[in-house]
Formats: sequence, C-alpha cells, structure tokens
Amino acid sequence: MTPSSEAIVDQAIAWHLRLTAASEDDWMRFTSWLEADSQHAAAYDRIVTDDALVAHTLDVGHEGRASVTRVAERSARWQKRSGWLLAGGGALAASVAAVVMMPSTQDETGRRVIVTAPGEHRSLTLADGSHVELNGGTELAVADSGRSATLVRGQATFNIKHNESAPFELVSGNVVLRDIGTVFDVTRDGGRLGVQVAEGAVMFRPDREAVMVRQGMSLVSSDRDDRLVIRHIAPESVGGWRDNRLTFRETPLRQIAAAVGRTTGTPLSVSDTLADTPFTGTIRLVGDDAKDAARIAALTGTRAHQDTGRWILTSVTDAPH
Repeated sequence: MTPSSEAIVDQAIAWHLRLTAASEDDWMRFTSWLEADSQHAAAYDRIVTDDALVAHTLDVGHEGRASVTRVAERSARWQKRSGWLLAGGGALAASVAAVVMMPSTQDETGRRVIVTAPGEHRSLTLADGSHVELNGGTELAVADSGRSATLVRGQATFNIKHNESAPFELVSGNVVLRDIGTVFDVTRDGGRLGVQVAEGAVMFRPDREAVMVRQGMSLVSSDRDDRLVIRHIAPESVGGWRDNRLTFRETPLRQIAAAVGRTTGTPLSVSDTLADTPFTGTIRLVGDDAKDAARIAALTGTRAHQDTGRWILTSVTDAPH
C-alpha cells in the first residue's frame, strides 16, 4: 500500500467513526470528500464492509451490526433539510437522459399508446397543451381529447392544464385520479400505486373515498386492500427521476431497484432477505451501471455484485459469487 493510499484509508476510517455522531456540516464535508476521488468512495465502502463483517463475526448484537444503518439514517435526516444526499458526479449519458420523441401505437379503443423501454425517457404534449413526461419501463394510453389517460405500468410526471368543465382523469388499475390543476407524478409498480403532488391537488378515487392529495403530499395504495398511506414530502422532489434524482422514504429495497431500472435501465435486483428492507434518502444516478450499483450499495449498507449481466444487492456479510 502506498503512502497516499494509506492516507485515504485513514481518512475513510476517520469518517466512518465521525459519522456516528455527525452534524450537518460534517455530512457536507463528508460528501465533498467522497466525491473528490473515486478512491475515497472505494475505501469508505471497504471500511463499512469490514466493520459489518467484524460485527457479524463477533456477534456483538444489534447495535454493533447497525453502524451502516445508522449512517444511512443520519444521511437521510440531513438530506431532508439540504435537499440532497450524494451528488452523482456527472450527468446521465445523453442516450439515457435526453427526452426523445418516437412513434406511438393505438389500442383497440383508438387511444394513443406510448411505451418506453427501461432507461428511455419520453415526452408528449396533449391536445389541450398539457405535458406528460414518461420514465422508462412505462406504458401510457392517452385519449384523443387529452383529458383522460391510463397508466398501465411504470411512471409518469403530469403537468396538466386545469379545466373545471372537463377535468383530466388518470386511470391506473382500479384507481381513478382527478386533476385539480396540478403537477403530479404517478407510479404503477405491479399492484402498488404511488402518487406525489408538486403543485395543486389530485383527487384519489373521486367516486369512492374522494381523498384530496395536495401539494407536498404523497399517497400510496395497494390493489390488495383499501389501506392508504399518506405522507408529507418535499414538493421539489416530485418527478426527480427527470434529473436523475430518486428520493425515497421508508421504501423497500426491491422498489428502489425497480425505480433505478426504470430510470437508467440498469438491471438491478435485491436478495430475498433484503427485499423488504426500508431505506430513506436521496440517490443521484450517473448512468454508469457499475458506479450506480456501488453508490446505491454504499448508501443502503449493502454489497453490490454482478451476476450474469445483472447487479444484485446482498448483505455485506455475504461473500460475492
């Protein structure tokens, strides 16, 4: 080990110890240090991994094994105030980040159907001048009038021109959302629907519960039951995927992997034992599979390794295949 690399390791150890009781200024300095050199991130990841391995080997109990979790939680608390947790170090490749326009098809009812591949972002203007931006892995059907649409799967951000006499309605599964003059984002991931509102309001199931989701609020529903989860969010975080920024609050890692796949096309999965592990924080993506996987692993306290073309997040105590 060279003197310079020894110094980097010493710095990584010092940061790992300091972050157990870090202030906001400490987190800002740590982020700057982490981004200054790729060797810094690699060294810090190794220190975190070694610490977790020691805790696991000695069986020091929950507190000893939770150092990575504590770091992630403190990062999340800091980012709620500052608005970001870790900068991406660069923009997505133009082929991923650029909004593109491509031909669409029609369904059996004559509606325009737009489908995006994972990592492909598209934009469209509706007949009334409203705008919709589609994330990757999305299927959206739009009526000719532009006043209704169906989100079959994936994620889209809507900027709708409000019309009281003909309000815009979005259908997804068994859910109807009615626009009340709004900028909002909707995700359909299997049986889960997520709604986030940046401006105005959206009415959830106007003919049933008629729940008003206002600016700075999110709502999550499941097709399996009628339980709704409503939280307060930062309005500026809505549709963050358009800027390669993904913000999560108590979100299972399996859903984070799906969000990353939609946004960048990175094939990412999570081991069964970690699939439901919650994470709170903001992740900035750079469009490089290896770098993004390593960054996500560092933030979530997991290990990323590649297997048959896919990146997999596993426990730091698991040996890579």
